[in-house]
Amino acid sequence: MSSAHRICIALLLCVFSSGYDAVSAQASDDLAATVAAAKGMLKRHSGLPLKLNPMLMMARQAPPDLASQQPRLGALSTALSTSLNATLDEVDAVLLCPAGPRTCRLNGASVYLSMSNPTILGDTASVTVTALFNSGSKRQPVGYETVEFTLLRSGRIWKVLKQVQLGIS
Repeated sequence: MSSAHRICIALLLCVFSSGYDAVSAQASDDLAATVAAAKGMLKRHSGLPLKLNPMLMMARQAPPDLASQQPRLGALSTALSTSLNATLDEVDAVLLCPAGPRTCRLNGASVYLSMSNPTILGDTASVTVTALFNSGSKRQPVGYETVEFTLLRSGRIWKVLKQVQLGIS
């Protein structure tokens, strides 16, 4: 299934399960901009299986403060996971650290993404994305990278214009 088809299916899920009306440009823009930023991050950190945090992270924060996350509309989380061919899972179920940071591992994921809500002004949007990934290091087995993506809308498509690394381990 193509990426465009996944986004169309995801939009339909979002519209019918959340009460968004079918002409809601805001819901469509939010989803499309967030998917474009997530795909930008996946060019930096690829791997399957991919899991997504169903919570919203704060924009421009690295590393993200997991205590300050806010709930994302369930239908939008479902639409994101459908668009990215990923599953949703809470951070506590994915990032396991049984005896401190040196024992951390990702449970059931190669990459775990957390994303902020997009900030959209006209044809420009910004989205902050954090990836947790297996680093291969015994000292710090799970690494992170946080990037702020600036996107430009061209027709109905959002394209990455700029990437600013906010933090990395």
